[in-house]
Amino acid sequence: MKYVTVDGDTMILSVPGNYKFTITKAIDYEVQTAYQNGCTKAVIDFSNTDTMDSASLRQLTKIYRQVNKDNFSAKNAKGLV
Repeated sequence: MKYVTVDGDTMILSVPGNYKFTITKAIDYEVQTAYQNGCTKAVIDFSNTDTMDSASLRQLTKIYRQVNKDNFSAKNAKGLV
């Protein structure tokens, strides 16, 4: 998978460059595959992400709701909101 890696029961989402609407469909597919493989936790790694749009934020909200707040975390955020 290009954007999601699996480590045990945790999916790690890392999007290089611009996290935008045009790639959310591909990410949705990878996230669903991770769920099917038993992932119940999500880590969002922003270390290589430069920008995000509203579609990507909506997608992260969907993941947050799916795994529940105790199983969701984000790391390496940078820049301005």
